[in-house]
Amino acid sequence: MITFNSFMKEIVLVFLGGGLGSLTRYSIGLVVERFHIRFLSLPVQTLLSNLLGCFIIGLLIGYLSRYPNNLMRMFAVVGFCGGFTTFSTFSLETVNLMRENAWSAALLYIFASMFLCLTGTILGIYFMKH
Repeated sequence: MITFNSFMKEIVLVFLGGGLGSLTRYSIGLVVERFHIRFLSLPVQTLLSNLLGCFIIGLLIGYLSRYPNNLMRMFAVVGFCGGFTTFSTFSLETVNLMRENAWSAALLYIFASMFLCLTGTILGIYFMKH
């Protein structure tokens, strides 16, 4: 049974983790922009955030499957990874590429995001279980 105190603790942890995740995502965007990191016409900052976020969530889920900790899950998985990963941005950027008739880039972006991020999650879980 969830008490009010444990519920409030979870809310605060999700809030703090989400803020940290969002700041991390923003920082990746600044680094990509500052160092002019480009790959074709893909939105590299979002691809990097999703790839790293999926790998991190895989590591966390792998770890938490061995050492369950609900407060860590709230802070790191729900909060940090939820604030850090950018699938809503991915969706918008894909639609924007389609609107610009950049269909090849849109399809490449969809494939790269899905394949690399799923692989990152699988590898993260694998690394933490072994």
